[in-house]
Amino acid sequence: MRYLFAFKYILICGLLFISAEIAASNIIALDTIKIQKVDSAITKNVALTSKDKSWIFLNFGAAYCVNYSDIALKYPDFNSFPIALEYQHQGKWVGSLDYNIYFGNDVRTTGFFNNISNENGDIIDMNGHPAVIRARLRGFSSRAYISRNFYPYQKFTKKHLALQIGIGGGYSQTYIEYQVDQGTIPQIEGDNLSGYDKLAGGYQIAERIRIQYFNFNAISCVLGFDFIQGVAHSLRPWDFGNNKADNSAINEITTGVHFGLIIPIRVDQKLRDQEYFMD
Repeated sequence: MRYLFAFKYILICGLLFISAEIAASNIIALDTIKIQKVDSAITKNVALTSKDKSWIFLNFGAAYCVNYSDIALKYPDFNSFPIALEYQHQGKWVGSLDYNIYFGNDVRTTGFFNNISNENGDIIDMNGHPAVIRARLRGFSSRAYISRNFYPYQKFTKKHLALQIGIGGGYSQTYIEYQVDQGTIPQIEGDNLSGYDKLAGGYQIAERIRIQYFNFNAISCVLGFDFIQGVAHSLRPWDFGNNKADNSAINEITTGVHFGLIIPIRVDQKLRDQEYFMD
């Protein structure tokens, strides 16, 4: 009887041990499936992060521009400070709206004041002295672009470095701002100023080539070249310098070197798989 009881005891313990092993195996297998599903979701999420997301960027920058053709007779060069809002679709197509503020100190005013200058070419101020007049370019442009990103170095940079080529169009306006001692040169102050400020505006087409470095977790940067062609006309009814209405076209050809910073402000992310979580 003692041996029969021991045999039954060993048999029951063995059955309990085998049952525990089977249950543990089932739990491990279930957890493995859950982990695999989580890993699959994370992997696909990461892939979507680098490839399938659509981004919105805010760009700030500075550019140095050189003019050619008619516009260069007044403004040989100038500086531009662009602000742009850019939408990038899945790392390929890019649409952007750019607003550029113009500043320039190289303004050629030869012949602008012939009708109010003396024989020496000087304008005499209220004190009887030759006036000191500083002329500066001011203006703006607003353009829309459609561009395409290429990744010639994708093997080494994993889509962090893109070559962007785009074309766009918009409107620009320029004028001359005069700095004088206020109240001493009434010839070019007040209502008379509009006859000498050369306010002009017109439409443009533009092309761009840029190299952009993207770091989606921090501020990125861009370096490139802009090529602009346009035709402007005077927006003043009368030109006091020439003593006539000036309706002639002003051809504008500009090239610029641009550097800017890129700030990501939103991400449109769509997960295509159900998320799984471990208990």
